[in-house]
Amino acid sequence: MSEEKPESSPESGERMDLPTWSRRKTKKRPQGDKDDAFQGSVRRAGKAAAARMPVVIGAIVLVVGGVIAVVAMREQGKEARANTTKILAEAVGYQARAQLIDPEQVGKVDPPWPVVESEAQRAEKVDEVLADLAKKAGGSEADVNADLVRAARLMRTAKHAEAAELYRKFLAAVDESHPMRFVALEGLGLALEAQGSLEDALQQFERLAGEEKAFYRDMALAHQGRVLEALERTDEAIAVYRKYHKEYPVNTGNNFARETVKQRLEELAPDALTAPAPDADATKSEAPANAGE
Repeated sequence: MSEEKPESSPESGERMDLPTWSRRKTKKRPQGDKDDAFQGSVRRAGKAAAARMPVVIGAIVLVVGGVIAVVAMREQGKEARANTTKILAEAVGYQARAQLIDPEQVGKVDPPWPVVESEAQRAEKVDEVLADLAKKAGGSEADVNADLVRAARLMRTAKHAEAAELYRKFLAAVDESHPMRFVALEGLGLALEAQGSLEDALQQFERLAGEEKAFYRDMALAHQGRVLEALERTDEAIAVYRKYHKEYPVNTGNNFARETVKQRLEELAPDALTAPAPDADATKSEAPANAGE
């Protein structure tokens, strides 16, 4: 058996590859083999979940920037909110934008972005600023948003249970209109998946999908299909992939998970790529009748 090559961490701002499940249709396998495959799938999901952090941080950068701009235009009574948001922006800045610099150059250059001498120092700076925010404005809007940064950093270090609690805390504190709610739903789903709680993860990805044409729905459908494959509910996974193909044709466009879904359909249901994609619910309802064929 060939050894897997270690995955390298992506650069900040890059979109992460989705974890993949190799679930070919086979006869029943011995229980030991099944457990090994399941555990391997969970490990791969954990690595992919950790790799999502730069995407989360990049999204928070945009939201924080927007909040600062809005607050700056309001009356002086909003000054406290502006200050706490700037603290969060500092933490995000160190995490997403800080550049490594030669220690000998410290004090000799003054770049327009934060600089750190090592990744360890970057982590220390972020922790320091987030702790300062919690101390000065615990429970504020900025501190609530900061939980997404805290959770993403926990995911990076494979502390999935702790990250899941922070995602739940965030979701309980905001309403459905919050612009970062989708990040928390996806993060919670990935954290649960990485712990092997696949049914619970599937539930979060279903929440994330929302109704047809909802924002980020394509990624949510891809997550659903992957988890259904991990649960060995292949017919349901195919139905979800067909639904994805119907709403986001995999042969055109530039949707988030297009290539991943296309690869799964090529393996599991190649006919879906050569004919108009049928309605996923209809496909699912037909599955039991075809199960014995």
